[in-house]
Amino acid sequence: MNASNKIRVVGIGAAGLRMLECVHALNLPNVLTVGIDTDIARLESAKAAKKLAMRTGVSDCGTGGQTKAAKDAAMQYIQYLAKAARHTRVLVLIGGLGGGTASIVAPILTKLADKGTAIIAAFAMPFEVEGEGKRELARKSFEFIKSRAAVAISLKNDTLIDDGAASFEDAYTRANGKVAQLVELIACGFADNAFLKIDAAELQSYFYKKATFAGAAQAEAGAIEAAFGEIKKSPMMAENLRAQNMLVCVKCPKKFSMGQIKEVLKAANAAFDAAGKISFAVCADEACGEVKILALATPAENTADAEGESVFARETGPEEATPAPQPEAECEPPNNAEYEPQPAPVFANRVEAIAPETEYDAPAESGAKRVAEESAETPPPVEFKPEPAADAKKQPAKEQLQFTFDERGLFENTPRNERKNIDVDIPTFSRKHIKITLL
Repeated sequence: MNASNKIRVVGIGAAGLRMLECVHALNLPNVLTVGIDTDIARLESAKAAKKLAMRTGVSDCGTGGQTKAAKDAAMQYIQYLAKAARHTRVLVLIGGLGGGTASIVAPILTKLADKGTAIIAAFAMPFEVEGEGKRELARKSFEFIKSRAAVAISLKNDTLIDDGAASFEDAYTRANGKVAQLVELIACGFADNAFLKIDAAELQSYFYKKATFAGAAQAEAGAIEAAFGEIKKSPMMAENLRAQNMLVCVKCPKKFSMGQIKEVLKAANAAFDAAGKISFAVCADEACGEVKILALATPAENTADAEGESVFARETGPEEATPAPQPEAECEPPNNAEYEPQPAPVFANRVEAIAPETEYDAPAESGAKRVAEESAETPPPVEFKPEPAADAKKQPAKEQLQFTFDERGLFENTPRNERKNIDVDIPTFSRKHIKITLL
């Protein structure tokens, strides 16, 4: 399968790599896994189809939580980040926010994605005890991601410690497994062989810029209600959630009947008391012995947690909880009393300047400015093959640098500049297929 036809799952930072390894272990046929990190040794040991090691210039062991180091690294590797985000129908971003790498890189990837790419994001938020600074950085980063993604889901790390008897490793393993289940069933819903596929436009209309909760489970065909009981306990689900709109993805054996699908939808409605719409996708698999179910849901306005606080208001914020018009802002849908609000473009095919007060985002100069000036014309897909920077003192053997990632370099979107039928914007060594040996 061509890489551009696959769902691309990008794990960012240490937490993202742990989640990505769970996804990679599933060996899903229509999924390409990409790992991105500034911790070079951790990335080298991670299991992923593609990897992008971003050296910070500070150390090879990550950013140390420094957002400036992450920004500088992102600008240095901006063209590689663009290749990781582009030429895919569905882009799934996973990781943990509040640290350096993911909090900076994830928002940039949402801006680099092609127009029309469905972005689905699932990120773990810091523990309450990790401090206000990390929580605020994570909140800002997630809010920006939510403004660009079709679906944005947060995993509250504090739910991992609710079961005091579970070991730290077991709690994280279960949580990462739930993220992998979510990716698996999203991939099934977008697969070419899905019986009923996810409608990307419907996905956006249900979940764009709304608080979104998710849960996944698997069960025998006769235990569907028990599966939804497990879904309600997911670390990505709100307690006592009453849903407004829902998407239910089902992966089932080929012998699963339409009547049984109807029972799944009835169980979903009973579990979440959906007040709006329930959409569903179905993928039948001969090798599937049990039924696997994913539920995505937005909260109804009267959803309250155990303490009586409104989940809707807490997760959406007052500007979305009330219908009053709000001033326009970057990445916000137009909201004017003279006309009905319309969704803003969720995706972009270039890097735009970002307000300076959003400290989690990219600087507007250097690499970002260069990519911003690219033409809107989409270039043909290029395989994502970043090469690490060479270090003569650390390289005992000579290596040959292969210029396979971009033949025309920064001129890839400009008109051909020909002399005697030769495009002079292509360097001679590339045009003549000359390999350069690094010293």
